[in-house]
Amino acid sequence: MTQEFGGGRATRLDVRLPAVLGIQAARQVPRYVSISRIRQAQQEGRIEEVAVRPPEPRVAGPRVRRLFAPEKGGGAEMLEGSATEVARRIVDLLRSKGLVKG
Repeated sequence: MTQEFGGGRATRLDVRLPAVLGIQAARQVPRYVSISRIRQAQQEGRIEEVAVRPPEPRVAGPRVRRLFAPEKGGGAEMLEGSATEVARRIVDLLRSKGLVKG
């Protein structure tokens, strides 16, 4: 499994199977570009096309057999603050759901 970071950086992660993967589209809320910046980019350059080889088929590793639409829930809660504050909030949430005792 590969995890992508900003600036074109990525890391490879190995997981033991069976595993549950949570996929998040972005780490931060998307920022929208102003129309003036879009026009400026259009005038400054062109998109360069580069020929690439198709990826080689992978023999080993996990395969996706089917996908399911996520269940409708109450929505996500974005936790903000220091790492300690966020960790405390997570523990509080888990306790309130009866998943952690103590």
